[in-house]
Amino acid sequence: MPNTIFLESGLNFKFPADWKVFKYDEHRFYQYLSGAGLKGVDFIAIHQEQLILIEVKNYMERFVKKGEHPMNPLTENPEIYAEKYFRKFEDTFRLLDIIEQYYQRQWWYRKVFKTFRTYFSEKYLLNKETGFWSKAIELLDQPEKVKLVLWLELAPGYDPQKAAALNEYFQKNIQAKTPEGMTFYIAHSRDPFEGITIFNE
Repeated sequence: MPNTIFLESGLNFKFPADWKVFKYDEHRFYQYLSGAGLKGVDFIAIHQEQLILIEVKNYMERFVKKGEHPMNPLTENPEIYAEKYFRKFEDTFRLLDIIEQYYQRQWWYRKVFKTFRTYFSEKYLLNKETGFWSKAIELLDQPEKVKLVLWLELAPGYDPQKAAALNEYFQKNIQAKTPEGMTFYIAHSRDPFEGITIFNE
């Protein structure tokens, strides 16, 4: 089974073959729900009984403008960015709740899908749209199985001490906002998350 590859924020993401991944803004639910002012994360994935929500921020290819380094706003106002990043996760929780409500209103979901899902393998169900979202909703109700990932690529050559301080701030600040039981991670190309890699074409 081939790896799954997506382009996001100028980065090519390669997910391990045993992951099931949706790029949320390319999914039909995004078209229905984006008008409600909700901004979901970039990737929604399921892997080994884990729901993994990934938000991508890439500062690698941003350049100095008018003498200001592109990292300066991030360094000077990290609390603003932490709030913006976390809102993507919060909105995704709400989006999954809305998707659950949508399915619960469908007679075929209540009467047919829920009755016969036990007859199919997990792998088969995850490859079907309804099966994927049903599993994501199920895992969201089990916080210990939910992982929130901020994939943060900083500008190359950026001061290592400032970069470390920034990562530490986001780790502490966003973990403090994270619902009890869920775990927050920061990932990047030098410290990827669970087998995910990025590459340039």
